[in-house]
Amino acid sequence: MYRNRTFLFVGSGLSEGYFENLFDETIELLGVVPHNHFAIVEEGKLNRETVRERFQIELIEYPKGRREKVVEWVLNLEHAIQHRMSRCAGWGFSLSSGSRVEQGESPDLQIVRSRVPTPKEDECVVISVGVRNGKPLLGSGGGGILGAFSKADGTCQSWSKPLARNPHVWRYGTSSVFAVAARTNGASGKESRDARSVKEAMGSALNVVKDAGFKRAYAMLLSAGPGRVFPSHISLIQMARGFAAWKQDACTGQRSLELVICVVDPRPIALLSSGRLNLQEVLAVPHLRFWVEIVRDDNKQIARHLLHELPDTPLTAILDKFDLGHSGWSAWVLPSPVAGQKEIQAREVFGYKGGDPWTVENAGLVSGSILRVIIRKPRA
Repeated sequence: MYRNRTFLFVGSGLSEGYFENLFDETIELLGVVPHNHFAIVEEGKLNRETVRERFQIELIEYPKGRREKVVEWVLNLEHAIQHRMSRCAGWGFSLSSGSRVEQGESPDLQIVRSRVPTPKEDECVVISVGVRNGKPLLGSGGGGILGAFSKADGTCQSWSKPLARNPHVWRYGTSSVFAVAARTNGASGKESRDARSVKEAMGSALNVVKDAGFKRAYAMLLSAGPGRVFPSHISLIQMARGFAAWKQDACTGQRSLELVICVVDPRPIALLSSGRLNLQEVLAVPHLRFWVEIVRDDNKQIARHLLHELPDTPLTAILDKFDLGHSGWSAWVLPSPVAGQKEIQAREVFGYKGGDPWTVENAGLVSGSILRVIIRKPRA
């Protein structure tokens, strides 16, 4: 959090030894952070230059004895955040641009801060749904979009049979509304949310939409509703990866279909606006950028390594880089791609029999993820 977010410290004793040791340890482990933090403190309590240079914290000082200024400033901050103001409303990416600007260039992929609009001619809508008995199960987001469309269209239709399976894709009658279920079958046979399924689901939906002759698709975030089990920005990353892979495989060099991802969740918007989510890298670079944290539970020492690896890189190749051996450790992927993630055991990675081997991608790692490896203390 200290490295990836901007903190505002209010009413905290930054001069206390606990905080000083915590910040020193964090910077020692993670290195200098790429941005500053902020703290509201009483004038003269801390040395501005020392705090800035040592902890990368900028002080906002209020006059001595005027603590009411803190309340005033916090309320002003809240008002500024909630108030209408200049904000970035969209991001556009062309997947086939040359080094020189060409006449009439336009983006293949857009991320917009907007609700899904009513589609015009040659446009369609892709909504996210669940699955029940082989039929689409509408949530609040998809149900609201479909309800608005039906009201505007003035017709009542029914869902088609699945136009694609694993993942499922349906069409609402002959309309321009499609539904896709980014779900996987668990061991019990029950379909559940899984971040790893979003990329494939996006590609499957795009195939169906393109075959239906549409030129532009508006999509909501997949598997990112109230019951989501992974952060919504992971859905955005996987949808972008799915579009890039589909574009490369299905229509290289063609501008046959544009995708507009409509985002209403403020969290991925904040990550894009602050530059902490770099979709240009996600789209242009085949490698995934992620961290490997090695934690020794005997003394809680943490080593953190930044890697760039292809999605199909075996986990064995990653783990062998750090001489971890084939036993005595377990691993977790953060954020977890599924609910109730089980730890990855060494014997599973190095001793799999049949099926698909563990890779960077099927372990659930995406750009910005963490593979945390915990080395267990040998039993006496």
